[in-house]
Amino acid sequence: AIVAVMMLNGALFASDHDFGHWGAYGVKARINDKTSFSSSMEFRFKDNASDLHYMKWETGLAYKVHKVVSLAAAYRLNPGESSGEWNNAHYVILDQNFKLATNAKWDLKFRNRFIFRAGELGRGFWRTKLQLAYKFKVGESKASWYVDNEIWYQISDINGRDRYNVNWATMGFNFSLHEHVAFGPYYRLRSDKVTTTGDWKHLHILGTSLNFVF
Repeated sequence: AIVAVMMLNGALFASDHDFGHWGAYGVKARINDKTSFSSSMEFRFKDNASDLHYMKWETGLAYKVHKVVSLAAAYRLNPGESSGEWNNAHYVILDQNFKLATNAKWDLKFRNRFIFRAGELGRGFWRTKLQLAYKFKVGESKASWYVDNEIWYQISDINGRDRYNVNWATMGFNFSLHEHVAFGPYYRLRSDKVTTTGDWKHLHILGTSLNFVF
């Protein structure tokens, strides 16, 4: 958290920067050795964390096809605000997750994601994320520190945009607070390419996740 605040200091007052908070709360349940279920709600605030502009409810299943490969499918309901009005969007998400390397201390993972808007036409993306995580313990509880970068490549009609127009760079922690409770604070730099100028604008995010795990 200290590092995140230091990175934010001074940048928040630049015209192409903003500060936001994202909070996600959910449930993760193991059905059997290969199949798991997850469901969560997320609330996003922008304009220096003063404006609730985006919510999402996401639920889906993941299936482990190999010890280093898993597949997942999810449905997302996404109420979002635009020009003072709220509208719902519906998405289908398909993930392929690969554990590229692992040992007692380190994990290197890669996620390949396709996200499509259902019904009314909207933007669809191919998103790739590479994550490096270091595992440790706080007392007897499991924890990890991670860094990752996620590239968004637009596969639908670009309407004057470049296809690569969003990037997320993230640093965070995961803590097991209890056998059935996991908590994760993180800092994320979200960068969006402005269509008219080609410049990047940035949102500095201090985020949290809280999951009940069964």
